[in-house]
Amino acid sequence: MCLTVRSTTDRSPIVRRGNCRDRWASKECTSASSRAALGGPGLQERRTPSLLAGLTYGFTVKSLTDTEDVVTAVTDSVKNMSGYIVMMFVAAQVIALFNWSNLGVLLAVKAAALFDSVGVTGFWAILAFVLLASCLNLFVVSGSALWSLVGPVFIPAFMLMGMSPALSQAAFRIGDSATGAITPMNPYLFLFLAMLRQYEPEARLGTLISRLAIFVVPFLVVWLAILGIFYGFDLPLGPGAHIGLK
Repeated sequence: MCLTVRSTTDRSPIVRRGNCRDRWASKECTSASSRAALGGPGLQERRTPSLLAGLTYGFTVKSLTDTEDVVTAVTDSVKNMSGYIVMMFVAAQVIALFNWSNLGVLLAVKAAALFDSVGVTGFWAILAFVLLASCLNLFVVSGSALWSLVGPVFIPAFMLMGMSPALSQAAFRIGDSATGAITPMNPYLFLFLAMLRQYEPEARLGTLISRLAIFVVPFLVVWLAILGIFYGFDLPLGPGAHIGLK
């Protein structure tokens, strides 16, 4: 429990008690939660065995010979994660803004009303969401970053139409996977291009994209057909993951 203080429009403070998940959580509560998340026993139990296993393997195969090699290996790992860390920072700010302003709830209600006004409900709304995710995936390659942007809007929107979050997640994964192979924003595309040039030195990025583009529509059709079967027969998507709200 922590004590939080919030000012009203007349600048008179309101003191109330709540836990650290309150919107107006104090700095002390936030710091305590951060320390618990970063240094909690559960994380320590998982981190230490992984570190020991990596060091044991490195020194056994002679890829690590001294402490300088360990520092270099850790530095390279952080470099590889730097882009993801920056992207998650931006995504966290967007999520925090949605929670603070209730913008996600407002957009969800508006989106549900828009779907209902144009007669796009049920599986047609899912189809529209899949196509939207496919288009956005051309510009936001990371699935976690894209989900952090569209999830807070479309999950409650579909819940207002009686569809479960599991169905929203399944639809998003279909749209996210269909166009990931043809966007130039995908860093792995250049890795594939380097491998292709070992056999075709004249190959260019457009060559690779044109060869992968033929798989986009079949992927969408097949996965949407599978999802349509689950939706039509009201089959669970997984343990406790139903099509509609239960």
